[in-house]
Amino acid sequence: MSDERLILETIARCVAIMVSYYNSGPKQQATRDMIADVQAVAEEVKRFALGLNDIVERILHPVEAELFLRYGHELGSRMNSLFLMAFEGYGAPRGKNPEASVKTPPPVRSALR
Repeated sequence: MSDERLILETIARCVAIMVSYYNSGPKQQATRDMIADVQAVAEEVKRFALGLNDIVERILHPVEAELFLRYGHELGSRMNSLFLMAFEGYGAPRGKNPEASVKTPPPVRSALR
């Protein structure tokens, strides 16, 4: 598979995760699922032959643009912030009991609707 196609599919997967998260409503389990899914994508991206600048320019910025396009500036910005926190490892499980140690993003979820 070409690098460009792999990147496009990664962008689509990230956007799909965030759309699913938004459509699920303000549920803590949905937040946990979104974090886990985004972190799984981030782990896959680590295997790409891309530098940090390429990841930002070729994956993260297009995801941001799509979220802004779908949800507008205010909500798109909040959705992108949640995505970036998950992508960068915010709330990553630590210790032996990941369920007990997973943190959820700040309580902006109720304001997303």
